[in-house]
Amino acid sequence: MIDADVRIGTDTVVGPFAQILGSTTIGEDCSIGACSIIEDCQIADGVEIRPFTMAAHSRLDRGVIAGPFARLRPGNHMAEGASIGNFVELKKTMMGAGAKAHHLAYLGDSEIGARSNIGAGTITCKLRRRRQASH
Repeated sequence: MIDADVRIGTDTVVGPFAQILGSTTIGEDCSIGACSIIEDCQIADGVEIRPFTMAAHSRLDRGVIAGPFARLRPGNHMAEGASIGNFVELKKTMMGAGAKAHHLAYLGDSEIGARSNIGAGTITCKLRRRRQASH
């Protein structure tokens, strides 16, 4: 399913049962895997979205690889050549150029430096401070 406001560049392949929604733009020579759901994203040239990946309100620069089974919640930016793999979830995260997190990680509210390698089981998140009761 491809919404009317979606723009897709030449030589991009969209797999079966993919949904491309909202005002998504996809560059040239990209691959959108089967059963992926992409909503309101800006995707540059040469990006590979592997099967069963969900992405919303995110920016993926040239040569990014995401998935399979990855989730990009709103507010992410994956710089050129960054990659995430199986069961990696991002929320409000900046992945530097060439950074990678290939499996089983949650990266929330983070800035990952260029060429970093995030190991399996890594979790980052925003800490909330508890308010102390007034006496």
